[in-house]
Amino acid sequence: MVELESSSSESSSPANAANTSTSSSDAGVASPPKRLRTRGTKSVLSPDLVGALDRTGVSSRQALRIVAATASSLGHDPQELVLNPESIRQARAKYRSTLAKDIKETFSPFTPLTVHWDGKILPQDDGTRAKRLAILVTGEGVEKLLGVPKLHSGTGDAAATAVFEALEDWGVQERVVAMCFDTTSANTGAINGACTILQQKIGRPLVSLACRHHVHELVLEKAFSTCLGSSSGPEITIFSRFKDYWSYINQSAINPPTNEDLPETLVSKRDDLIQALQRFSSFATEIYVLRWFESTVPSYTPANDLGFAKDILQYHDESIRKACFTTLSRHFWYLNEDLIGLSLFDSRLPVSDKQAIVQAILYDEGAEEPAKRINLPSSQVPAATLPSFATKNSLRLFEALDIKTDFLSANPRKWQEEESYVEACRRIEGLRVVNDTAERGVALIQSFNLRLTKDEEQRQFLLQVVEAHRHQQPGTSKASLPRPSRPQ
Repeated sequence: MVELESSSSESSSPANAANTSTSSSDAGVASPPKRLRTRGTKSVLSPDLVGALDRTGVSSRQALRIVAATASSLGHDPQELVLNPESIRQARAKYRSTLAKDIKETFSPFTPLTVHWDGKILPQDDGTRAKRLAILVTGEGVEKLLGVPKLHSGTGDAAATAVFEALEDWGVQERVVAMCFDTTSANTGAINGACTILQQKIGRPLVSLACRHHVHELVLEKAFSTCLGSSSGPEITIFSRFKDYWSYINQSAINPPTNEDLPETLVSKRDDLIQALQRFSSFATEIYVLRWFESTVPSYTPANDLGFAKDILQYHDESIRKACFTTLSRHFWYLNEDLIGLSLFDSRLPVSDKQAIVQAILYDEGAEEPAKRINLPSSQVPAATLPSFATKNSLRLFEALDIKTDFLSANPRKWQEEESYVEACRRIEGLRVVNDTAERGVALIQSFNLRLTKDEEQRQFLLQVVEAHRHQQPGTSKASLPRPSRPQ
């Protein structure tokens, strides 16, 4: 150390300094003053910026480049800003935590809620795969993601436990009156199904809103397999290949080749496939499509289910008729005593039917424990009417949704003048009878599953921030952008 110091002092002696000065002056070049590097002190991240970066999936390193270039273009010196990947990562984690906790604390809906869930097996950070369950609640003017936790197994008990814990964590278990779910055995099993166990954990029955899209997909799948044979896997191979190739097709100018455009070796007419596709297409266009597009309307559900069953039994293709009715008959969820009251809000239903339903609701005794799915043999379908399914138990739907029933004593022709009926219509329209809400939650976790963070808590915070940002800025127009707060 001593020798180094001596050497250093010698190199900086006045003589040497003079020599250096002389040589510099001889060269006619002045030495530039050394500029000390300064540490940035201005923080640039804000909740809005963190939300935008998270929503767009920008990493902290990418954010550094974007923020620095943006600051420079706006006339700021990036050197004065706190900009490095680690500081940005820490600031984003801090903001996510704060924003997610604020979202949870301020979520206090006063309307009855429906809980939705749907699962998906996804890759984990360590290379293994695990099932995640998207859990959301909806209601009149409400749609909220509660979380997408990992499940230790795919059983109904594991799903019910995750749903119940999410409801407790958010403090909304007392507001939940209904559940919307796909009609898989893991959900609908009488003993070990998630629906049964969830109701046991909550301590009271919930209104069962089976996903109507899922039920209709099962019917269409049965029609397809009847016409073209069963698939060897969970997906129909020819559709999967077509879906994968769809993005490569110029959809604005589809020009399929003719037989003359193809070599003879590739042209092979399959009359059996043509006939099978014609049978399937006929069923889809004549019966199925209308029911599918109307399946999301809560008040249409009882009439549509009964009408769908009658249409299928009158269909001219016997094999399709038998196969599709067998599948549909397992899913008469919306013809049970609890949900038949939805038809009172169906504007298409004749007044006479509504009057008969009201009479049954007021005076007909129902089963002590009505079935969630009714058993309706094909021989009884043609003569079945909606009023025949209504009983006093149908009032339980109104009680669960906190709907006043004053309008029941008025003439159905004048219900639109009754305030209680108008309010009831709004509440019924707020119901979700398809599980697309949970599917959106699954899509969200698929987009951010292995991005931006490996910390599980931060991943859940990230989902909350992205969902909130999407609600705050649903579009990309200038009008939808946030405005800076003005001083008072």
